[in-house]
Amino acid sequence: GLGMPLMLIAKIFEFSIFILLLVVIWYVINSLFNERIAFFSILAGSCCYSFYLAAGNLIPASLALIFGLLSYLYIERKKLIAASILLTFSFYSDANIPLFIALAFLIYGFLNRDKLKICLVVILDAVILSSPLLIHQLSSLAYVNLSNISENFPLELNIWIYILAVIGF
Repeated sequence: GLGMPLMLIAKIFEFSIFILLLVVIWYVINSLFNERIAFFSILAGSCCYSFYLAAGNLIPASLALIFGLLSYLYIERKKLIAASILLTFSFYSDANIPLFIALAFLIYGFLNRDKLKICLVVILDAVILSSPLLIHQLSSLAYVNLSNISENFPLELNIWIYILAVIGF
């Protein structure tokens, strides 16, 4: 494993995926809105310890979210091929998150009628490109065992950080 212990590589990925997720969130929001909204978005994300833990513990879901956010950005830029490929990467990264992303694209398309066609094309393209994996997943549903793992993350809200951010510190 690159001459490094596997546990060290896992720890590097666990930390770096959180940083990458924050960078992508900032990039997408800054591209669509402005730096101020992007800053407060990553501030909110970086202040929540359970968000950090979830991003590190659920690396495939974090990757799927990263690809989904970038796909949304390319939908906004009307770049169908890039948006479709990124949503396909999302489908290949995780089994559940891309379904929510596709649902969000559908809702977005219905709320913004001028984006409906592009959203439908991107979803259809991604489903077609992901069909080998989706067929395999559907054929293996009999082996999926859903169980309650009692994993609950409490809502973490450090009010002082938000107050200082609002007043400009």
